[in-house]
Amino acid sequence: MSSSDSSSSILSWAGWAVRSLCWTLSILCSVGAGIFVTTHFYAVRGGQQQIAVAVLGLVIALVPYTIARAVSELGG
Repeated sequence: MSSSDSSSSILSWAGWAVRSLCWTLSILCSVGAGIFVTTHFYAVRGGQQQIAVAVLGLVIALVPYTIARAVSELGG
């Protein structure tokens, strides 16, 4: 095994680890967003605050998903 094969293997493993970490964080953020919306949606007063809670929940879920998707596309 040459040094270029070894470094290629390390880079491949590192890329896999970064992608896995991003997707894991994305899943955890989605679960957290669901819990946040569930616990806060009916606790707030008025329709505008409920909309704000729902939008914040979407942002909490979609930003990490978008980052994870971009990292996966960069990795090939």
